[in-house]
Amino acid sequence: MTSRSRWNRNLLLCSNLQPSFHPIVRKFTGQRSGITFGQRIRASLVLSVLNMVVSSFVETKRIGVCIQHNLIENPKAYVPISIWWLLPHYVISDTSDALTVIEFQEFYYNQMPEGMRSLGAATLYVVFGLRSFVNDGIIVCCSCNQLKIWG
Repeated sequence: MTSRSRWNRNLLLCSNLQPSFHPIVRKFTGQRSGITFGQRIRASLVLSVLNMVVSSFVETKRIGVCIQHNLIENPKAYVPISIWWLLPHYVISDTSDALTVIEFQEFYYNQMPEGMRSLGAATLYVVFGLRSFVNDGIIVCCSCNQLKIWG
């Protein structure tokens, strides 16, 4: 469910990253690809950590609003908080994923022998598909457990 919409956002971000990001970075690094494989992976990891920090601030704000309006004990209540609080989380998360997807595609294409390039690309998509299934399974399990707890 959520993974499909995230995949669509990643495709949109990937298509916009190439013409805008690479020429700017290419001027600073002098490399054809802009930044190296290791630099992209490091940037993705740094963005993932930054994403967790931003998410913790948003969750702290959400819980503060819940306490302020006495909504902690009511799991079905709507929290009066703007949806724009979620925007930084999604932007950082999708940028991190886009860097990772692009780099792994380039890695499989450049490092694999000629006859195995399509197998490498297929493996990448299988891994992302499995990640989506596991993600949805965890969400379903957590939702079922919360329904049992809250009755």
